Amino acid sequence: MNEIWQENKHIKLALNRLGQASVVFFVLIVVVVSANYVAWPIRATHSGYQSCPDFTLLHNESFATAWV
Repeated sequence: MNEIWQENKHIKLALNRLGQASVVFFVLIVVVVSANYVAWPIRATHSGYQSCPDFTLLHNESFATAWV
């Protein structure tokens, strides 16, 4: 089975494109997550919002924040 997969040029092309798509999606995920944790607080502060203390919503929860 391994020999058949390695000799088939369509499967090689599909695996190559899958690898490229995986890299693109990984970079996109990193950009979106960094924008969420870096750009959002900067933009909210610039718009006049203030961050509430960390314990406002849930104890030891770093993913959810409150702004007023």
